[in-house]
Amino acid sequence: MTTVLVVEDELNIRKFVSANLKARGFQVLEAPDAETGVAIIQNTIPDAIVLDIKLPGMDGWQFLETVTVNPNLAEIPTVVMTAHVMDSEARQLRFQNVSEVIFKPVSAAQMVAAVQKALNGAKTM
Repeated sequence: MTTVLVVEDELNIRKFVSANLKARGFQVLEAPDAETGVAIIQNTIPDAIVLDIKLPGMDGWQFLETVTVNPNLAEIPTVVMTAHVMDSEARQLRFQNVSEVIFKPVSAAQMVAAVQKALNGAKTM
């Protein structure tokens, strides 16, 4: 079963993403913040990550910096979710594992399609 880690601090959005992925047969791990996401990923390596950028404490970019220093984790395809269009493209391009950036509010179909593209190796940036 394909496992997706969802790192999102807003409970409503995290549950929305998780429910839609589970409905399509994915196993979902949930983290309410980046620190919890890092702890989860040390025990279970997911097939993909859905990552919010604006998180309390460590933000999504810092999460990626922490995770991608480990060669075993650096290639995990990641879909970044943000409500802020101003997140710099240069920062996104620094991380080869970021397959797509989607902007909130996001539809279930758009989010699931982005995860499936990430898992299939498609990069839309």
